[in-house]
Amino acid sequence: MSDTTTENCRALAAILHRSYDEVDYLWRQGRVSFTNWRLYKKFWTWTAPRFSGTSNLTQAAYAEKLGWDAVFRKIERTKRLIEIIDRLGEGKTPWPVNVTPAPTTSRTIAYGHAATVQIFDEFADARPSIIAFATRLCHEYGKPGRPAMICIDADDQFYVAVAP
Repeated sequence: MSDTTTENCRALAAILHRSYDEVDYLWRQGRVSFTNWRLYKKFWTWTAPRFSGTSNLTQAAYAEKLGWDAVFRKIERTKRLIEIIDRLGEGKTPWPVNVTPAPTTSRTIAYGHAATVQIFDEFADARPSIIAFATRLCHEYGKPGRPAMICIDADDQFYVAVAP
């Protein structure tokens, strides 16, 4: 991930847990970018049921088309997306992983640390996204002298085991 993407995620993560009035004030002062202001308003609309204003009208129109169950599913998806943005803002991988020894049924994808990552032959032809994610986990959790072993099980759950 590029440095500008990380900085944008940090800036967005910094305002996502603030009140609407506070972010509106920061926007009017020019301390929040136009993009982050628009994203904040979009997230604010879908983080909880809203009972007034344009957010209420947006949710009501969505509910009229797809039903209230769809509104609540979208609210849950938005909350999960905010968790991902928070993790990216902290410089972590977007999805949580299990930092435990892998179960015996899992297979090892990669082994290494920041400068040296080895992808095992079994996964040499895997989807590029899986290889990139395993490499990123090695960068995040592995240290020189303490490499990380990245495993995946049949349910596509990632496990990170750090050498003692």
